[in-house]
Amino acid sequence: MNYLYELHLHTAETSKCGQSSAADMIKALADKGISGTVVTDHFVNANARVDRDAPWHEQIDQILEGYRQAVIAGQTYGVQVFLGWEYFADWKDYVTFGPDESFLYEHPELAALDPLSYSRLIHEHGGFIIHAHPYREAWYTPEEKWGVIVPGAHDAIEVFNGGNSEERFNQSAFQYAADRRELMTAGSDTHAVETTGSGLMAFPRRLDSVRDLICALRADEGQRLIRPELPLSANSR
Repeated sequence: MNYLYELHLHTAETSKCGQSSAADMIKALADKGISGTVVTDHFVNANARVDRDAPWHEQIDQILEGYRQAVIAGQTYGVQVFLGWEYFADWKDYVTFGPDESFLYEHPELAALDPLSYSRLIHEHGGFIIHAHPYREAWYTPEEKWGVIVPGAHDAIEVFNGGNSEERFNQSAFQYAADRRELMTAGSDTHAVETTGSGLMAFPRRLDSVRDLICALRADEGQRLIRPELPLSANSR
């Protein structure tokens, strides 16, 4: 039996681009037989529903609103909910999980860190970083930043992103990671109930916690459930 997990999910409570509420997103996961999710809303320095003039603790309260609503819904629908966020640095997006809520409140410097400084801080606190959709040619990103990957700033590459408008963006990410034998993940990058489950990770056991998820990813226990043109092996090592 495989246990399915979503590693890239946004909510309307926190992400400006979110279209469905946390409760509706969690119900959609439950309806599709998905065991758990990391809620990865945008951080304070990106596309989040945050008053950047507010005190830091209030900004973090706002960042955590979608996650907290998802936790409540998860208890109702039997879906595990883990804390994460999507960090923005130098025009790159980093799906992050591992540190807890107190970490966010205690580190206001998170508002403006470069990729390597961010990576060091997250790893000092036992976190895991996925470079999300690195080859996406987004309208909001300067062209010279497309496909720029900072070595040492991540633990894995998101080689399938359900929100990419062109498959070549995923193919390029896969090729980069395969050439360097890096860990690979899939994520739906879902913002609405209709797109939940488009890119998942499957594990042979139920994960006990976000720390267990990190251990499973580092041990290559997961398989990517994605479109057939990319291999489904754990990390093609």
